Amino acid sequence: MLSKQELIDEVLSLNSDIDRRWIEISRKRLNELSTGKIKGISGDEVFDKIWKRFEK
Repeated sequence: MLSKQELIDEVLSLNSDIDRRWIEISRKRLNELSTGKIKGISGDEVFDKIWKRFEK
């Protein structure tokens, strides 16, 4: 059984791994946007699509 401190350390480690992965993904997406490999879409367009999907 883990002590409270060990549990906290384990959770913080998981968060660190998640944060590191999000940073990798963010950098990749920024690069793709900057080089024109992908095209961004406006927030309005995103929310329009979401609303239409749930109107069904």
